[in-house]
This record gives sequence, structure tokens and C-alpha cells, in this order.
Amino acid sequence: MIINPVLKNDPNAIDRTADPHVLFYKGKYYHTYTANDRLYVAELPSLAEFDAEGREEHLVCDVCELEKCFAPELHEIDGDFYIYAAPARRGSEEHFVCVYKSEDGTPTGRFTPLGAVEGIGEKWSIDATVFSFKGERYMVFTTCKTIYIAKMKSPTALATAPVAIKCPERAWERQMSDVVEGPAVIYDGQTPVLVYSASDSKCDDYCLGMMRMEGSDPLSPIAWRPHPAPILTKEEGMFGPGHCSFTEMGGDLVCVYHANLVSGTGWSGRSVFIKRAYFEGGILKFEDINVNKKLQNNDICDGKRIDMNTYIGQNAQIYGAEEHRLVGGKGDGMRLLEVRNGKGLCFTLSLDRAADISRLSVMGTNFGYFSPCGYVAPAYYDPMGAGFLKSFTAGFLTTCGLTNVGNPCEDAGESLGLHGTIGNTPAESYCVSYEDDKMIIKATVKDTRFFGHKLVLERTFTVSLTENKLSVKDAVTNVGAAEVPFQMLYHFNVGYPLLSEDTVVRIPATSVTPRNAHAAEDLANCLRMEKPTAGYEERCYYHEMHGTARVEVKNPAIGRGLTMEYDTALLPCFTEWKMMGEYEYVLGIEPGNAYPDGRDVMREKGMLQMIAPGEVRAHEVHFTFD
Repeated sequence: MIINPVLKNDPNAIDRTADPHVLFYKGKYYHTYTANDRLYVAELPSLAEFDAEGREEHLVCDVCELEKCFAPELHEIDGDFYIYAAPARRGSEEHFVCVYKSEDGTPTGRFTPLGAVEGIGEKWSIDATVFSFKGERYMVFTTCKTIYIAKMKSPTALATAPVAIKCPERAWERQMSDVVEGPAVIYDGQTPVLVYSASDSKCDDYCLGMMRMEGSDPLSPIAWRPHPAPILTKEEGMFGPGHCSFTEMGGDLVCVYHANLVSGTGWSGRSVFIKRAYFEGGILKFEDINVNKKLQNNDICDGKRIDMNTYIGQNAQIYGAEEHRLVGGKGDGMRLLEVRNGKGLCFTLSLDRAADISRLSVMGTNFGYFSPCGYVAPAYYDPMGAGFLKSFTAGFLTTCGLTNVGNPCEDAGESLGLHGTIGNTPAESYCVSYEDDKMIIKATVKDTRFFGHKLVLERTFTVSLTENKLSVKDAVTNVGAAEVPFQMLYHFNVGYPLLSEDTVVRIPATSVTPRNAHAAEDLANCLRMEKPTAGYEERCYYHEMHGTARVEVKNPAIGRGLTMEYDTALLPCFTEWKMMGEYEYVLGIEPGNAYPDGRDVMREKGMLQMIAPGEVRAHEVHFTFD
């Protein structure tokens, strides 16, 4: 068990707690720190003994004519050990990244200063770290105001000019001072994830943020997608958590960082903390080490891909994804991917319809709406006017966009049909993989035209194998040479029996705007569901929400429900589509970056979003099913 803090600040001893970096090498842990203008490496028998008597302290370098050395990191590169740190020349406040090399090839021997990193020089730069991707090594560092990345040609020199990939943008990155610093790179599967510290390191609101690399080139600024919210913030007994490193313990990823035990103590109160780190839906999460989230071996559906249980022939007996084809009717030949998580969540991806979700059930209870159109192959799609409705399967998810959402219209010389074309476009490819206790399904859909827009949708479904949770993550890239309109709406559809007159809908809106006069007549009852009514005319309501939206649809009569969460900064528009008709009985809960009034109206209101060449727009929607 790890008891935090593992290394408490002692005002009567040398400070070993700032900017903690830990390297795990050949069964031992090596904690690198700076004190009294000297570099030290402490050898630890275990992380639980961070401040124990077994800790061996080694003075590895006198910084000599340099002083105030910041954030040393120990790295093993091609069999040699290097320390990257950021000292300043005496009498100067201009810190710069220096490299030190082990003289005897061990992590605790003497280190020789090799000077500033070639390609950075003695320009203000701190917090350098290194990582590898596809056989190439990269250095990431910061000026506090900007995080940079560059390819390395050797441990002491850069091969390319540094490229800026992150500046302080959001309010939580600008508390007391505008700061992004302390980069550390880890991997979610094969995907690099950059974790960084934000805001002034002296304040209680110092915190950790993250960026995922969504593109193929680490040197491309648009390849790095920042997560909109901090991933580790202050809590009781832990203030200003930040400047972390990552190591392993018992096969788990763990995060080592500094924080204050007492609010308002700034740099003088920092102690070292450790938490377990893990990815959930692509987001890095943290928990105390003594909490065990590993799956139990005696669980017949424990999420393991090998040696699961002697009771079954293979894992597909319990969970998995299987492709099927429809025969006959307008859906003839359509590819369907049937997905089961072994815990009661079952859904169908319509691969020939943008990999949308045509059916979804939990423990045998249907959650979506399957329209009278049924399955309709893309060959029957009518893109003109309201022709979309002849192919509207609805299902649990229909994606609308990518260049028009809502009403047919004329805009900028284009005739645009209802809800755009993406939802009637087949996926180019898909794949299924497994990571820890999750099933990952990825699909690629192209929305392109000659003499027009060229957008590519990369869609990822993350399916929990231990609980009934599902995440939909989309990244849309403009692969063309011109800026084009970008509109996207997630048309999630709730149907019977989850939807009935007993259903309770909770939408935490700060304001609600009816779409038209007909909707305004019943604004007070916008969240009250009704029995199916002949001749019912649809009503739409626009709900304004901020921060993380949490929308709930629960039916206490059947004991089932769902919770949807997403970031309103990325999907600022939410439409409630209330359609209580006979046979056309459906509730739409629809986050997007546009309202369904048509692109021309969004342009007139100044709400039309554009996407630049090479730009990537990413959104995530998370579901928990009861």
C-alpha cells in the first residue's frame, strides 16, 4: 500500500520534493532531484519505501558555474544514462536545457555536463523530456508559455527546429499566471499522450492536463488534441498537484507528482505523492494505489483475452463483435457489426451508414428507436430536399453533417439536403481490438466531393467489458486545400420501452429556447414525456448548458436508464427533439456544434463553424447505461 505523501516536505532538510522524476530500471527505482545546485539520484528498493532507510542518495554532479537547476530527469537511451535539467548561469535567471551523461554507464555514477542541447542553446527553456514513436526519438520542453517538440538526432542535439504544440488557452491553464509546463509522455496502447502542468505552480489551482496525439506526425501541431478539462486537480489534503513523471509498479502505470498538504503554501510546502494512473475512454484517470481495479480471475466475463475460463470455448461465447450481412429488401447487402460486452450491453453498428448505431439494448431492454423506414442501403439515399427522411433508420444514433445540419437550404451557392450526407455514407474500413478491459472499434468514413469539401471522419467506439459503458469519439480532419463549413450533430434517439409517459428526463440547462411558436406553446412541459398521440406535431427545444453536460433519461417503471456526458465547449448546441406521435414515438437528445435550422441560418447568426485545411476537430460523448 502507498500512503501519501510518500515524501513529505521537511523545511529543516534539503528539498527533495520538487518536480519529482522516477525511472524504473532493472527492478529498482531511481528518483532524480536537485538540491544546493547539485544533481542527486536516489536508489529506492520500492515506491512504498520512498522515504525509507533503504533509500541510497548519490551525488552525481556538481553543477559548477550553473545554479538554480530545475526539473532534472534521468533517461536510459541506447544503453547509456542521461540527465536533462535546466540550470541558469550564476547571476542570471535565464534557465536553459542542459544534458549530462553518466561516466560509467550506471544511473548512480558521476555525470559529466555536456552543455546546452544543440538546437535550443542557452535560450530560456526548461522541463525537457524525451520519448520515442515509430523508431524516432523526440524531445519536448517548455518556455512556461509554450510547449515545444522537436525530433532528436542524438541525445545531445535536435534534428529539427522546435515546433509549438501548446499554449495556455483555457481558464484552468491561466490561474495566477498563464503557464503550461512539466511535459511527460506516456502511451495509451500505441498512442502517445502528453501530460502537462498548467497555471502558476505556486497556486492551489496548479493542475494536470493532457493532449492525445491523433495524427501520424508528432511534429504537426494539429496532431495533438488537448483534453478540454484538467485531469488532476486539488482535493482535500492535496493542493496544486503537478509536475509529474510516470513509472510502473506491479504492471500498473503510476504517476509521481508534487502537491501541497496545506492550502496557500506555494513552493515551500511541496511533498511527493503517488497515484495509480489508467485510461478510461481515452482519458487519463487517477486513483490511490491501495484501490484495486483489476478484474477478478474467477469472473466468467473478466475481460481477459486469453485463458479466460475453462467453462467456455472462446471469448466470443461471452463478448465480441461479429459482422453480418442483410439479405433482401432495401437493406440488401448492408454490413452490420453486432457488438456484445458480456455484461448486458448489445448494439449494432451499421457499417454502411457511417458506422452509426442502429440498435442498442441493455439486459434485453431496447433503448433506441427503429423507424418505419428500417434498414435502407446508401444506394437508395435521396440527398435532395427532405429526401433524407426516406432513409431515416434513426436507430440509437444517426450522425448528421458534415457540411449541413438540419433544414434543407441554399448556402454559398450550394443546395444542401436535410441533415447532410455523412449518415448515408459507408465506412471505408473498420477494425476491432482489445486493450485491458475494453473493446475498441474504429471506423473511417469519407465525406468528400470533387470541386468541394474533403472531410474524413475517424470514429472510435470504446466499449467497457466490465460495466455497461460506451464512448463515441470522433475526429474530423479537413484533408483538402480550402477552408470549408463544418457542422455536426449527434442524433441520439430514445425509443420504447425506455421512452414512455413514465420516463424522467433531466437536462441541466441554464436556459431553454423553443424552436418555433408551436414548441413555445408547451415550453413548460418540454421535459414531460407523453403517451403516443395521433397527429402529434414535433417540438424542438434548444437547451443551453456549460462545462460538462450530464443528460439523464430514466424510466423508473422498468428500472432502466442512461446518462450521457460530453464537453459543451466542443459541442455547444443541444437540441431536444420531442416527437410523441403514434408509430413515430421518439425522443432525440442531440449534442452538436450547430442547431438544426440549416447552414444558411447558422451563417446569418454568426454561428457557422469553419474547418481549415489540415485542421482536426474532435468530440467525445460518453454513455452509462442502467
